[in-house]
Amino acid sequence: MLEALKMIPKNIPITMKINSSKVIKDLSINLENLENTGWLLYQNAMPIKALVAELQSRSTLTTFQKWDNILGPTAKKEVTALADLGLLKDHCDRVSVAIEISFNLTGMKLEKGSQRLFYQGIQSIKSPKLRRSTQMKLAITIYAIQVVLLQLRLIAGFSRDPSYE
Repeated sequence: MLEALKMIPKNIPITMKINSSKVIKDLSINLENLENTGWLLYQNAMPIKALVAELQSRSTLTTFQKWDNILGPTAKKEVTALADLGLLKDHCDRVSVAIEISFNLTGMKLEKGSQRLFYQGIQSIKSPKLRRSTQMKLAITIYAIQVVLLQLRLIAGFSRDPSYE
Protein backbone atom coordinates (compact mmCIF):
# COMPACT_ATOMS: atom_id res chain seq x y z
CA MET A 1 0.00 0.00 0.00
CA LEU A 2 2.84 2.38 0.90
CA GLU A 3 4.77 1.73 -2.31
CA ALA A 4 1.63 2.17 -4.42
CA LEU A 5 0.85 5.43 -2.64
CA LYS A 6 4.36 6.74 -3.35
CA MET A 7 3.87 6.14 -7.09
CA ILE A 8 0.65 8.16 -7.32
CA PRO A 9 1.15 11.90 -7.94
CA LYS A 10 0.46 13.91 -4.78
CA ASN A 11 -2.13 16.15 -6.45
CA ILE A 12 -4.53 13.33 -7.42
CA PRO A 13 -7.39 12.49 -5.01
CA ILE A 14 -7.40 8.84 -3.99
CA THR A 15 -9.74 6.38 -2.33
CA MET A 16 -8.03 3.67 -0.33
CA LYS A 17 -9.95 0.43 0.06
CA ILE A 18 -8.65 -1.26 3.19
CA ASN A 19 -9.66 -4.66 4.55
CA SER A 20 -8.90 -3.86 8.20
CA SER A 21 -11.29 -1.70 10.20
CA LYS A 22 -8.52 -1.17 12.77
CA VAL A 23 -6.18 0.34 10.17
CA ILE A 24 -8.94 2.66 8.94
CA LYS A 25 -9.63 3.81 12.51
CA ASP A 26 -5.91 4.26 13.21
CA LEU A 27 -5.48 6.37 10.07
CA SER A 28 -8.48 8.56 10.87
CA ILE A 29 -10.17 8.52 14.29
CA ASN A 30 -7.23 7.34 16.44
CA LEU A 31 -4.49 9.17 14.53
CA GLU A 32 -4.29 12.25 16.76
CA ASN A 33 -4.06 10.13 19.92
CA LEU A 34 -1.39 7.89 18.37
CA GLU A 35 0.69 10.90 17.37
CA ASN A 36 0.22 12.57 20.76
CA THR A 37 1.48 9.47 22.58
CA GLY A 38 4.43 9.03 20.23
CA TRP A 39 3.12 5.70 18.88
CA LEU A 40 4.38 4.00 22.08
CA LEU A 41 1.54 1.54 22.38
CA TYR A 42 1.37 0.72 18.67
CA GLN A 43 2.95 -2.57 17.58
CA ASN A 44 5.17 -2.23 14.48
CA ALA A 45 4.68 1.51 14.32
CA MET A 46 7.24 2.26 11.59
CA PRO A 47 5.22 1.07 8.55
CA ILE A 48 2.05 2.84 9.67
CA LYS A 49 4.02 6.00 10.56
CA ALA A 50 5.55 5.96 7.07
CA LEU A 51 2.06 5.57 5.58
CA VAL A 52 0.74 8.48 7.68
CA ALA A 53 3.69 10.67 6.65
CA GLU A 54 3.07 9.86 2.99
CA LEU A 55 -0.66 10.64 3.36
CA GLN A 56 0.10 13.92 5.16
CA SER A 57 2.44 14.99 2.36
CA ARG A 58 -0.41 14.78 -0.16
CA SER A 59 -2.20 17.99 -1.13
CA THR A 60 -5.56 16.46 -2.09
CA LEU A 61 -8.38 14.52 -0.51
CA THR A 62 -7.78 10.95 0.59
CA THR A 63 -10.78 8.83 1.54
CA PHE A 64 -10.86 5.42 3.18
CA GLN A 65 -13.35 2.69 2.43
CA LYS A 66 -13.80 -0.67 4.06
CA TRP A 67 -13.00 -3.28 1.46
CA ASP A 68 -15.64 -5.98 1.47
CA ASN A 69 -14.69 -9.50 0.55
CA ILE A 70 -17.60 -9.89 -1.84
CA LEU A 71 -15.86 -10.13 -5.19
CA GLY A 72 -17.09 -11.18 -8.56
CA PRO A 73 -15.59 -14.25 -10.25
CA THR A 74 -13.23 -12.17 -12.42
CA ALA A 75 -11.88 -10.21 -9.44
CA LYS A 76 -11.41 -13.42 -7.43
CA LYS A 77 -9.34 -14.92 -10.25
CA GLU A 78 -7.20 -11.77 -10.47
CA VAL A 79 -6.63 -11.68 -6.71
CA THR A 80 -5.73 -15.38 -6.67
CA ALA A 81 -3.34 -14.96 -9.61
CA LEU A 82 -1.64 -12.02 -7.88
CA ALA A 83 -1.30 -13.99 -4.65
CA ASP A 84 0.17 -16.94 -6.57
CA LEU A 85 2.73 -14.62 -8.18
CA GLY A 86 3.76 -13.45 -4.73
CA LEU A 87 4.22 -17.03 -3.57
CA LEU A 88 6.48 -17.86 -6.51
CA LYS A 89 8.96 -15.08 -5.71
CA ASP A 90 12.34 -16.21 -4.47
CA HIS A 91 12.73 -13.15 -2.26
CA CYS A 92 10.62 -10.81 -0.15
CA ASP A 93 9.97 -7.29 -1.33
CA ARG A 94 11.74 -4.65 0.74
CA VAL A 95 9.50 -1.70 1.48
CA SER A 96 11.22 1.51 2.49
CA VAL A 97 9.68 2.96 5.63
CA ALA A 98 11.94 6.01 5.59
CA ILE A 99 10.06 9.15 6.56
CA GLU A 100 10.79 12.59 5.16
CA ILE A 101 12.34 14.67 7.93
CA SER A 102 9.62 17.36 7.85
CA PHE A 103 6.96 14.70 8.55
CA ASN A 104 8.94 12.62 11.06
CA LEU A 105 7.54 13.77 14.38
CA THR A 106 8.99 11.82 17.27
CA GLY A 107 8.21 11.68 20.94
CA MET A 108 5.16 12.19 23.04
CA LYS A 109 3.40 15.41 23.99
CA LEU A 110 4.08 15.93 27.69
CA GLU A 111 0.49 16.94 28.41
CA LYS A 112 -0.77 13.64 26.94
CA GLY A 113 1.65 11.45 28.89
CA SER A 114 0.98 9.45 32.01
CA GLN A 115 3.36 7.73 34.37
CA ARG A 116 2.61 4.41 32.66
CA LEU A 117 3.32 5.82 29.16
CA PHE A 118 6.55 7.49 30.28
CA TYR A 119 7.71 4.25 31.88
CA GLN A 120 6.88 2.25 28.74
CA GLY A 121 8.73 4.80 26.62
CA ILE A 122 11.81 4.54 28.82
CA GLN A 123 11.66 0.74 28.76
CA SER A 124 11.42 0.71 24.95
CA ILE A 125 14.60 2.81 24.71
CA LYS A 126 16.63 0.86 27.28
CA SER A 127 18.57 -2.11 26.04
CA PRO A 128 17.97 -5.32 27.98
CA LYS A 129 20.43 -6.11 30.74
CA LEU A 130 23.02 -8.58 29.52
CA ARG A 131 23.51 -11.50 31.88
CA ARG A 132 27.06 -12.73 32.22
CA SER A 133 26.10 -16.40 32.59
CA THR A 134 23.99 -16.25 29.43
CA GLN A 135 26.83 -14.60 27.50
CA MET A 136 29.30 -17.25 28.70
CA LYS A 137 26.98 -20.13 27.70
CA LEU A 138 26.37 -18.51 24.33
CA ALA A 139 30.12 -18.13 23.74
CA ILE A 140 30.69 -21.80 24.68
CA THR A 141 27.92 -22.88 22.30
CA ILE A 142 29.30 -20.80 19.42
CA TYR A 143 32.78 -22.25 20.01
CA ALA A 144 31.40 -25.81 20.10
CA ILE A 145 29.56 -25.25 16.81
CA GLN A 146 32.74 -23.91 15.21
CA VAL A 147 34.70 -26.99 16.40
CA VAL A 148 32.06 -29.36 15.02
CA LEU A 149 31.97 -27.51 11.68
CA LEU A 150 35.76 -27.64 11.47
CA GLN A 151 35.74 -31.39 12.15
CA LEU A 152 33.06 -31.92 9.50
CA ARG A 153 35.11 -29.92 6.97
CA LEU A 154 38.20 -32.03 7.76
CA ILE A 155 36.24 -35.28 7.46
CA ALA A 156 34.78 -34.15 4.13
CA GLY A 157 38.29 -33.45 2.85
CA PHE A 158 38.20 -29.67 2.79
CA SER A 159 41.23 -27.71 3.87
CA ARG A 160 41.24 -25.83 7.13
CA ASP A 161 39.41 -22.52 6.89
CA PRO A 162 41.02 -19.78 9.00
CA SER A 163 37.65 -18.10 9.60
CA TYR A 164 36.66 -20.92 11.98
CA GLU A 165 39.53 -20.27 14.36
